[in-house]
Amino acid sequence: AVQSWDVVNEVFDDNGNLRNSFWLQTLGQTYIADAFRYARAADPDARLCINDYNVEGINAKSTAMYNLVQTLRSQGVPVDCVGFQAHLAAQYGFPGQVQQNVQRFADLGVQVRFTELDVRIVLPADSAEISTQNAYYTSVVNACLAVTACAGITIWGFTDKYSWVPDTFSGQGQALIYDTNYQPKPAYAAVHNALAGSTGDTTPPSTPTNLTAAGVTSNSVNLSWTASTDNIAVTGYEVFRNGSLLSTVSGPSTTVSGLTPSTAYQFAVRARDAAGNTSGNSNTVSVTTLPGGGGGGCSASAGVQSQWGNGYVIQPVTVTNTGTAPITAWTVAFTLPAGHTITGFWNAVVTVNGSSVTAKNMSYNGSLAPNASTSFGFQASRPNGNTSVPSGYACTSP
Repeated sequence: AVQSWDVVNEVFDDNGNLRNSFWLQTLGQTYIADAFRYARAADPDARLCINDYNVEGINAKSTAMYNLVQTLRSQGVPVDCVGFQAHLAAQYGFPGQVQQNVQRFADLGVQVRFTELDVRIVLPADSAEISTQNAYYTSVVNACLAVTACAGITIWGFTDKYSWVPDTFSGQGQALIYDTNYQPKPAYAAVHNALAGSTGDTTPPSTPTNLTAAGVTSNSVNLSWTASTDNIAVTGYEVFRNGSLLSTVSGPSTTVSGLTPSTAYQFAVRARDAAGNTSGNSNTVSVTTLPGGGGGGCSASAGVQSQWGNGYVIQPVTVTNTGTAPITAWTVAFTLPAGHTITGFWNAVVTVNGSSVTAKNMSYNGSLAPNASTSFGFQASRPNGNTSVPSGYACTSP
């Protein structure tokens, strides 16, 4: 007998909206609940699953799916399991809070699974990419092992010889744990050791150095540092403000916003690897934010919510009133890398002129009190293999 069915697959866009599919256009939003009910009638004994990609970490898309599953189950719709496809890429950061995300779905009473795992790399592969690939496979296995309701991991293919990746992502490949000659790769050992409970890696990353602060405003600062190294791979950095953990980022730079004008802060960072080993703290950098000013002013900072070979979602782009007086409108300008095209946007009116982009407030989010903030987002396409994202966000207000 069939143990489980993938009943509803890939129903969300990366911004968390339902995909404008044939099913949605023809049957409306109830098609998802109807599909599960029809599936239960056809097979009363099988587990019925919903499955999607870019939902491994906590982001707008995974939260939309979480809310959907929670709502459907509260209505008695037979959603029994949730699948996280986990098509990952070594050149992008490991998704944030994977274990926590999987656990929150499990807490809804569903079985959870990683259903299509692979970790592609840009070719030709180098040792750093292979180390990162090993770390990503290890992290997924460990996340599943840590959640009681995680029933298993399916790797999306057996050998690199027949992987779907090269035909879909130009210049990328070697995503699986067996090579084209059916020989186990280092990624195989990474998966094996994680499943075997090997204590293996106990070596911490090197300590980040040369932490510096730049671009200080009344409520934000840009931090950067020299990247750490690790015997396997560094998977992220923990940012500390005044001795308390503030955030975790994937690369050696970040923008800290939401600070108070005319206030002194101290920042430090440390590195973390896939095994949970942490480095020593970096040097401490002291920052005093600028005065708030006598009138309106604003700042803009952006985060990458998710990205894939030929596209990405930037969300949130946070707009903050950095002045001491209310503002009634704002404009954010930034630059698109060559070959990139905006394919969708929300919570702003966006105008594109060549590589220059201007985003203006909507009627409902232009008014901001001092220190208040709002946000918008956008999705863009880019050439395959291009890993750059927009930069140079600048905010102005009347």
